[in-house]
Parts: sequence; C-alpha cells; structure tokens
Amino acid sequence: MKKTIGILAHVDAGKTTVSEQILYCAHAIRKLGRVDHQDSFMDSDELEKRRGITIFSNQAVFEYHGDTYYLVDTPGHVDFSAEMERAVSVMDFAVVVISAAEGVQGHTETVWRCLCERKIPCAFFINKMDRIGADKDAVRKELIKKFSAEFLTFDHFLENGVIGDELCETLAECDSKLLDLYFEGRQKEEEFYSQVRKAWKNRCFFPCWSGSALLGEGIKEFLDGLAWLSETDYGKKENLPFQGVVSQIRRSADGKRVVFLKVLQGKLCAKDLVRCPGKDESDFLLDKADELRIYNGNRFQTVSEVTAGTLCAAVGLQHAMPGDGIGEKLFHRTFRFKPALAVRVLFDSKIPPQTVFGYFKILEEEDPALGVSWDMRLPTKQM
Repeated sequence: MKKTIGILAHVDAGKTTVSEQILYCAHAIRKLGRVDHQDSFMDSDELEKRRGITIFSNQAVFEYHGDTYYLVDTPGHVDFSAEMERAVSVMDFAVVVISAAEGVQGHTETVWRCLCERKIPCAFFINKMDRIGADKDAVRKELIKKFSAEFLTFDHFLENGVIGDELCETLAECDSKLLDLYFEGRQKEEEFYSQVRKAWKNRCFFPCWSGSALLGEGIKEFLDGLAWLSETDYGKKENLPFQGVVSQIRRSADGKRVVFLKVLQGKLCAKDLVRCPGKDESDFLLDKADELRIYNGNRFQTVSEVTAGTLCAAVGLQHAMPGDGIGEKLFHRTFRFKPALAVRVLFDSKIPPQTVFGYFKILEEEDPALGVSWDMRLPTKQM
C-alpha cells in the first residue's frame, strides 16, 4: 500500500525534527540530523541550513510494516505558505505538529483552514513534551475550542492489539456506523476497526499523540498508530488511464525542468506522451516524460515507470504548472495564498528587458505566487 503523509506546523514547533525521527524509526536513515546542526535529512538546501528553517517542500521515501510511505516536509514559516499549500494537493493524510509549550499558534490556524478546504484527514503530534510548561491536555482543550470537538487522545490507544473500552465509546460518538456497531457489542471486531479507519479518513475525528521528537519519545507509538489508521486504495486504480496532479517545479543543477507530481491513477512510463492543460478548458498540449525520478531528500533514483499512489518527478514536461491536473482529466487548480505586495524590478541597462523577464518567468514556475508581469506600454527604467 502506498501512502503520502505530509508534515505541517507553525515554525519552530519541531516539524523537521519529527520528520527526522520518523525516518530514523523506520530505518530510512542511519544517523539523526538536527536543524540547528545544519545536517537534517530533509532541509538540504544551503539557504535552509543557514537560516535553520524549512523553505522548500521536500520528500523522503521509507518502508514501514510492508507499506511504502512518501513523507513530505513542508515550510512552517508564514512567508512560505504558498509552498505549503501546493504540497497539500498531493497528500493522502496530514500530520500537524504543535508545540506543547506554545500551543496553537497563528500559522497553525492557517494550516488547519488549508487542510479543511482540501478535506485532508489529519492527525496531531503534540511535540516538545520535555519543555518546561508543556501541557498536552491544555493543548488538546485549545484544539477543541478553536477547531473541533473531536480531538481524541490516542497515546497507547492499542492495548494488546485492541482499542481500549473508553476510547471505543468516545469513537462511537463520532460516527453513526461506529455507534451502531458499538451498541451491537462488536467494538472488538475487525469491522469496527475498519470503520474507525474510514471515519478518520472522512475527518469524523482527529487523533492526537504526544512526545518529544528531540528525545525520540512517543515517535514509534505515533508511527505505529498512523500506520494502523491510514489506508489507501491506489492498488485498485493501477489499471485506469493515467491521471496525475503537479505540486511543484524545480530546476536541476544542469538546468533541466523537473516537474514533481503525484500519480492518482494508472501508470506513467518513461517516454510516454502526457496531456497537459492548455489555456482553454478544451485545449491540451502534449509533452513527453523523458525521465522519471523518485526523490529521497536531495537524491533521486531513475525509474522506468510509476504507478498509482507514487510521488515522483518527471523531466521533459515543458507546459505543466503547479496545481495542474495532467493525463486523463485536465484542470488548473487555483491557490488561496496570493502575494500581498507588488514590487518593481530595476536591472542593469546592459541586459535586455526580455532576458530579465524570461528569468523571472522561470522563477514564477517554481513559485506561481510571484505573479510576474511586464507591461510593455510603460517605459523601462534601468540601473
């Protein structure tokens, strides 16, 4: 089973440290890195290392309990909300990290609204329980007050492979089908557990774990619980026509345009022609996927094909943009985060305006929120 898990948080809640511990717990990395030591697996860009924050959404791949997980670490700083939002479009499930000392912060609410709009199932990890003033119960009460009444404590929720009686009763109150099964006395049966997973996927409740990512406390229990709860059905979609959604555009060191995408159904092979949306709804453009890559941190592996549920990157797609649906169903997805300021660019008079504009359009591919435009009716001021 393939699952894409996104990690989101307000800046400094410990999101990247949680990601690092998950990879270490799953034996995907041999050594734990730290943001403040500039050696974390996910924050590999030099700018991220210098500033000690996540700027770009990065992905890692690991195996756990027989399933393949694509872990997406997103920026937590409000300035990079647009990057976070683009990453949400490929997530099957989301993990929101909250500091047990600071509680719900401003960007936490932004993350919550974004996940609600996309209807992404959410789990919460209350981090930094080793900090003075940490209070997981107070954080949970704050979550209930600000977001939803259905925030449930899931620390050690499985006792000898079954859900505890008290939690079963609370879960039954969140979903009508669970309530029926509970009154029938079937809360220890697999049908009840299967419905618990469906109820979480339908956002009927939001499980909360707690621990300290820095000390590695609570991570295994959280990962085991997440593995137990999360289910996908991509295996049933592999024989359908190819459909994908684009999350971001990057440029490799050799200047190649790298398109990061999620395969929603079917499969994509290297050298396949791919339909990309044109300017009009009825229009489409054909591009060739010259090369397919699976990224793991700043490294990648070239593969011959990718199937439903895979988070990958394609080289050769010249027209696909972030938010585009490609393949069987074509669409342009709009994003809610827009630039708050407009700026004017001054440049050396020796450089033609067309050249400057061309480079800015390349940057706009990586971050569509830039909204680059050139009004040729206005005089060009140069330095």
